[in-house]
Amino acid sequence: MTCPTKICSRILKNQKLQNAFIYSLTCEETPGDKIRKAKKRTEISEIKPGQLWKIKIPKANENILAITTSSIIKEAGIKAVRITPLCTTHSEKDTDETDIILEPCEMPLGLLCLAQWWNDRPVLLTQLSLCYGELSKDITDKILTRISEFPKPVSLSASGHLFRQIEIDKGKIISAPLFNKLGRR
Repeated sequence: MTCPTKICSRILKNQKLQNAFIYSLTCEETPGDKIRKAKKRTEISEIKPGQLWKIKIPKANENILAITTSSIIKEAGIKAVRITPLCTTHSEKDTDETDIILEPCEMPLGLLCLAQWWNDRPVLLTQLSLCYGELSKDITDKILTRISEFPKPVSLSASGHLFRQIEIDKGKIISAPLFNKLGRR
């Protein structure tokens, strides 16, 4: 059996453990509970802006988290939707005042995320895998407004520019199935 003093000492020395401990004490549901409540695309009656989805990456055993920024788009018999990818591992030095950081209390899964509004892109509807819930109308509107205004970064560091370029390049892979399908028509 582990000594409670050692456990408390470990928690006090690690900011991430502190945050997780406080979250577990104050949250009605754990992130695991929220993940288990996720719904498959076929169980969702309407695709609309502000939904948090797990997106399948083509030809990879990976998924990303993303927010839908449109309803279903139908073009040449193809169904698609626009998404804004989320990053849970961003560094503050790679952000500027135009970035939108979503706090855990604003996210259905309770995660701190960077909404990559500058990386908004289309994906095939079939790439939407699981829906974890919806963001508030205010947060959704803030993201949609930022996308439509598309402000230029003011004080973004060189590493921030590089981070964005890498994420945009990853986004091209995420959108590739849609563009391949459109190209075959």
